[in-house]
This record gives sequence, structure tokens and C-alpha cells, in this order.
Amino acid sequence: MPRRRRRLVILGIAVAAVALVAFNLLLLLDVDAAAQPRLIRILLFEAAIAPLVLGGAALFRLIEAFAARQRAEKAIGHLAAIVESSDASMLSTDPQGTVLTWNPAAERMYGYPSSEAVGRNLADLIIPNDHLDSYRDALATVGRGQSIGRDEVVRRRRDGSLFHVSITVAPLLDANGSIYGACSVARDMTEERRLASELNASIVALAAAAEQARQSEARTRRFLDDAAHQIRSPITSIRACAETLTLGVTPDQRDRLLEAVCRESERAGRLMVGLLRLARLNHEQRLDLRSADVLGLCEHEAERARLDSPLAITATRIGAPFGSARLAADAVGEILANLVENARRHARTRIDITARAEHHGLELRVADDGPGLPEAEAESAFERFVSLDGCGGSGLGLAIARELARANGGDLRYVDHAFVLRLPCELEPLEDGADGGLSSPPAPARRGG
Repeated sequence: MPRRRRRLVILGIAVAAVALVAFNLLLLLDVDAAAQPRLIRILLFEAAIAPLVLGGAALFRLIEAFAARQRAEKAIGHLAAIVESSDASMLSTDPQGTVLTWNPAAERMYGYPSSEAVGRNLADLIIPNDHLDSYRDALATVGRGQSIGRDEVVRRRRDGSLFHVSITVAPLLDANGSIYGACSVARDMTEERRLASELNASIVALAAAAEQARQSEARTRRFLDDAAHQIRSPITSIRACAETLTLGVTPDQRDRLLEAVCRESERAGRLMVGLLRLARLNHEQRLDLRSADVLGLCEHEAERARLDSPLAITATRIGAPFGSARLAADAVGEILANLVENARRHARTRIDITARAEHHGLELRVADDGPGLPEAEAESAFERFVSLDGCGGSGLGLAIARELARANGGDLRYVDHAFVLRLPCELEPLEDGADGGLSSPPAPARRGG
């Protein structure tokens, strides 16, 4: 039965008892003498039970109040158990921020036991100095009876470390509806922020990988288009020569056509070799490093070029003397071969290969005394299938050389009229009695193909 209905029933019983006594008193005034003793006894009985009825009603109300108190204590105990066992920090303060309660989760989160935290002001415990103003604004908001929804703020642990928490604050009201403090619930956001950061990093990495794949596909398509175009030219020439030969020609015409077929076949062969090398570079990892004689590598390429060239080709070491270098010798040899072959097509009388030690690395220069490369065309010389001079190059040599240099952490550029290769490597000291190489200034270099 609802509480209001029970109170109405008790009040009705009490009123009925009082009304019955009053009614019998009125009857006593109107009856004859013979009936009065009987009415007097009834009145005495009613007067005797009326206090019992009223007392029973009072007792019933007392029992009801006691039961209500027990229910309230049980609810408070249940709420206290929730607060004690929660993994969220739960604490309460007075309007000035002095701690009233401090649950075990708050002890674990902030590092202060309840015995140290209760009675102290939160501003002295867990609020960083540069967040005091926002904390005071929050106290004022709660003091006006307004709650603060989920908000992410910075707090300080006992060891001085700062961390992010998600916090909710609500005013505490007494039985009269007056504000006597505030209650806050907070959760440590460190792990969530770490996971969010890792997720964001993963998303960025995936986006970068997708973009890299897209660019790689675009490069592959351009490469295939350029390769098909470049290979089509010599094949078309060979086919034209072959068709002309089948029609019947003079001996002199036949010799010229066969010479053209050989020339275009050689050109197609160079293109195929270059294309295969570039394709392998796209899948190769950094090449194996080993100790190699740098000047020996330069001299080897110079000697190979001298075999079928009248040019004066030198290989020297300049600057501070050094011995061997730990590098990818095969890759460096291939780069030098491409650069020297390029220089042979443009040099007038000489080619100079120089080696010099640099901070944390090595610099190799290949220069010739040809007309040189215009500065505006320097970068385009390293693009695939670009031949700026029409001297018979495939347009892949310098592109391959730069790809090899960058695959080994270095770079190849055209600087001060010379092709300059810079590679990071470990240089060994020159052995006693070894020749440090002659010093000679480099001559101007020429463009690639």
C-alpha cells in the first residue's frame, strides 16, 4: 500500500474513534436515567480504547519511519559498495574544493591514500598549476547548481607526472535542496589516448602505403608506356629495312640497310638491358657492403674506357688521404661505368675521375672537357628515356646511376660542370707507404643520355 494511502487510513481510524466518543456523549444528554448507566459504560470503554487507537496509529507511523530508515541505510550501503568497488575515481569536495571522500580507485589513479587526501584541497593535490583557472571555473559552475558533462582535463599524480582524465562533475544537494559540495567521477585516458594515437598512426601509415602504391602503379604505367614507345622506334626501323630488302636492292643499298639493321638492333639491345636493370632496381634492397679500394674502382673504369678511346682518362684521389671504404662496390662500379660512358660521348680530349673523403662519406666526380650541360637541363638529364644530345644514348644510363646511388643512401647530381656522386660510408685510414693519388683539378663535364 502506498505511504500516502496508509497515512490516510490511520487518520481515518483516529477520527472515527473520536467521533464515536462524541456521538455517545450527545446520546447521554438525551436518554432517560435508566439507560444512562449503560451509555456511561460504553463511553468509558470508548474513552479507554481511543488512546489505544491513537497510540497504535502513532506506533504504526514510528514503525514505518524505522523501516524507511532501514531502506535508506541499505541503499546508502549499496551505493557505498559501488563507490568502493568502482574502477573509476570517485571523490567529493565541499564548495571550496576540500576533499570529503576519496575512493580506492582515486588512490590508485592519483597515488594518494584516502587518509592523506581527505581534508586537503584538490588544487594542492592533483591540479597542475597551469590548469588552476579552469578548475576554479568548474567549481563556480557547480556552485551555481550546474553539472559538467564528460570533459577531458589534465591532472597530476603524486609523483608529479601529468595525465589526461575524462571527468564528470555534479553538485551535491542536502535534504533542503541546498548545495553543500560537488561529486566528480574520473577515468584515466592514458591507455585510450595511446590506442587512439596508434590507430591514427596506423591510418596515416595505411594512407601513405595506399598513396605509395598508387604512385608506384602510376610510375609503372608511365614506365611501360615509355618503354613501349622507345622499343617501338628501333623495331619499326628494323622492320622497314627488312621489308625494303625483300623488294630487291642494289649491293650498296643492301649494305646500308644491313648496317642500319645492326645499328637499330644494338640500340634495341641497349634499351632492353637498361629496362631490365631499372626493373630489378625497383625490387632490390640495399646492396651488401664490403671493404673496397675506391681509387682501384676508379682506375678500373678509367682503364676499361682507355681500351677503345683515344681520350686521356685519369683517376686520382684529392684532398685528405684515405684507404679503402666500406660500400657497395658493385653498385659504385656500375655508376662509374654509366658516368664514364656518358662522358666518352661528349669529351673533346680528356675525362677526369676524382675521389675525395667527406664528412661521414665519399665524393666521386666524373668530369670531361666537352661543352657542358646547361643548368636548366641538369635535372631532366636524370629522367628515364631522356637523351639531350642525340649522340646515341638510350636515355637510361643516368637514370640507372641515380637509382643505384639513392638505393645505397646517397645521391647523384650535376654540380659545377661535373657529375657528383656522394655516398655515406666508412673510410679506412691509408696504409703506411701507400700512394695517396695525384691531385689534379677536374675538367668540365657533359650531359647524360
